[in-house]
This record gives sequence, C-alpha cells and structure tokens, in this order.
Amino acid sequence: MIYRLKTINMNNLNRFFLLIGILGKCFNQNAQTIIPVNTSLRGTLTKSASPYYVKGNIYVPKDSTLIIESGVQIRFDGKFQLSVYGNIRAIGAEGDTIRFYPLDTNNRWKGIRYFGRSRSKDSAIFKYCKFEGAGPKVTNFESCLYLTQGHFRVSNCYFTNNSGVLFSNSLRADSILSLEVKNCYFFRNRTINKNPNVYYGVGGTMGISGGKVINCTFMENVARNPLYNQVEYQVDGMGSGGTFIVFDVNQPNSSAEVIGCKFINNICGLQGGGLGIGYFKSSKILVRNCDFINNSTGRYGAVTFLGNNNYSKGNLKITIDACNFLGNTSANTTTGPGMASALCTAAFASTDSLIVKNCVFSKNVSYYCCYVFGRQNEKNLYFINNTFKNNYSGCIFNMVNSELYSIGNRYYNNLWGNYTALKSNT
Repeated sequence: MIYRLKTINMNNLNRFFLLIGILGKCFNQNAQTIIPVNTSLRGTLTKSASPYYVKGNIYVPKDSTLIIESGVQIRFDGKFQLSVYGNIRAIGAEGDTIRFYPLDTNNRWKGIRYFGRSRSKDSAIFKYCKFEGAGPKVTNFESCLYLTQGHFRVSNCYFTNNSGVLFSNSLRADSILSLEVKNCYFFRNRTINKNPNVYYGVGGTMGISGGKVINCTFMENVARNPLYNQVEYQVDGMGSGGTFIVFDVNQPNSSAEVIGCKFINNICGLQGGGLGIGYFKSSKILVRNCDFINNSTGRYGAVTFLGNNNYSKGNLKITIDACNFLGNTSANTTTGPGMASALCTAAFASTDSLIVKNCVFSKNVSYYCCYVFGRQNEKNLYFINNTFKNNYSGCIFNMVNSELYSIGNRYYNNLWGNYTALKSNT
C-alpha cells in the first residue's frame, strides 16, 4: 500500500514509519522508507531509515531545508525528479557517501533540479555524493544536477553513467549567484543525440555560466551526434563537443576559473574534447594548471572557442596558463586530420584578448596544435613562453589578418612549421 502524503516533516519520519511498521503496511524487516508521489520533503533523511524509494516526483518547498545524512541511499523507481524550491544539504563523508541512483538502470531517474526560489548563502551543498544513472532526458535542458539562481557548493562528488540528449548530462549551473565545484570526478557519462535533423549544441558532461571549478577530473566521457563514427582516432559529428562547457548566453559579464583540472580520454564529435568555451560577450575565463591528455575530437581540439560574429562589441578575455596538452588527436573519417588537436579559437571581437602562456604541447596529432581563425583584424592575441615538442603536426597557425604576438616560445622536433601566418600582420 502506498500512502499519498502531501507533506512529510522528515524529522518525524522515523516515528511515522515506526507506526506504519507496527501496522505491517509500509516497513519490511529490512530498514527502508517509501516516499510517495508529490511528497513535500523537509527536515532530515536519516541513514537509519535508508534506503529511500522514490515513487514519483517529489520536492523541497520554499522556505524549507532538506538535510541528507551520510550513507543515505535514495533510489528512484522511474523517471522522477527531486525539485528544490528551498534549500538542500546533502553532506556525506569519505567512505560513507550519499547515493542518488535508479532502482532499475533501464528506467532512469530525471535528476535534481534547483529552481532558485531561495537565495540563502548556501542554497545547495552536495559533498561526498554519488550521482549515477540519470537520463535519458524528457527535455533537452535537464541534467542530473541542474542549478539556477542560487549559491552552490559541490565537492568530492562522483558522477557516472549519466546520459543526455543535447546538453550537459551530469551538472549544469546557469544564471548562478555563486558556484564552487571542487574535487569532483566525472567518469563515463554520455550525451548522444539520435535526431538526424539536429546538427548543433550537443554538450557533454558539465556546463556552467560562471564560478570556480577546482581539481576536478573528467575521464572517458562522450558527446556525439548522429554522424558519429569512430575508427581508432577518427571521430565524426556535427556541432557536438565540449566535455565541460562554459557559456554566458543567459548570464553576460560573467567569469569562470578552471584550476588544476584533468581531462583524460574524452571523445567529442566536433570540438572541445576537454573544454568548450561559449563566452561571447564581456566575460572572462581563466584556465590554469590543467592537463588535457589523450582527448579525441573530429576537428577542433581539446580546448575550443568558436565565437559568434553577432557579439562584435564584446570584451571577452581568455587566459590559458601553465597547462599541459599531451597526446590529443583531431581527425574524422570524411576529411582526415582535423585542424587543431590542442587549441582552436575563432571570431574574437576587436577589443577581446587571448593569452596562452607557460603551456606545454607534446605528441598532439592533427594539422596544427593551435589554430586561430575567424574575424579579420583581431587584436590582443598572445602566445608567450610555451613549449612545443614532438608534435605530429604544425605548432601555431594563424590564418586571419590579426595581431598575434608569438613571444619566447620554444620548438623541439615537431613534424612541420613552428609558426605559420597566412595573412597576419604579426
């Protein structure tokens, strides 16, 4: 029997289900709790009453806080979602994580959605949580953990086996007030579009409009479109890419920092095998001390910025500092080698800047490691004190009439041209 309760105070939940257990209707001899459809959650989900079986869409109301103890397991029995209008604190511990996952992997859950009705200092905290088996999505914009209009901290969390259609399958944070994602691990998540009429926007594992991402690892994730075909290093796909995407479509004048992260063995059909930059307006991004290793794309590199000519009055700044690009490949079965294995940038506005400094590019495979193209008369493009060695490609190719400054770079044993300028007034 399912008890359809509209509101449950989770502080009293143990007492409630003890009574039900005495009546022999909802508890069995193994500790467990059933949460019916449309249940309003507040108070504490305790480990002693775990696992919790979710039988429908549930929510945390505005002006309420849900606390989830270490070791709690929450299992979704179908395509159901936890919606948060108040606050949520899911704080596990090392060796005693909180798990969100489906009862049946063939009937995946829809994720956790924070709707931005509460703007307290810690709108949502997730620590030592494991998120798995979310998707495929009912709509294109859903994610395993989707956060908007709040202050968020996500740390020491593990995202795996989550699926998407067009956008980020594991974590999406859009129009945020503040965000810190730290020491998280994203492993074997997949965003795959099966609609042959859609040739754009296939994102990967995580997408944010701002904030800090620190010491996170992205490994063996996939983003692809219907034209996908992988043969060794070859990957096809139209518009697909960005294992991790930063974007400012809904939040102009934002900033993001990606510090100490690792991107390893990810596959993206077109671009952004590690990081895809979708900042078009007056936004800033800093990428520092990151490793991009053995990522595969169809055409445009481990880090990709493909700008938009509609934002000619922007003031974008991208800084890539002390990063390691090793063994990245770019190729597809139609045209062969891609244009850039490591870094591709395009269509900066005249007041924008790109600074690539103190980086190491080694054993990358494509036509070039770094490829600059797009709008004419671009300015403030700098490559400073970088090392290029043992690449199966050229190093820097600048194909537009831009002011690109190559200062103090070192080149060792690369297949061909160190620096090539097609029309540049460098």
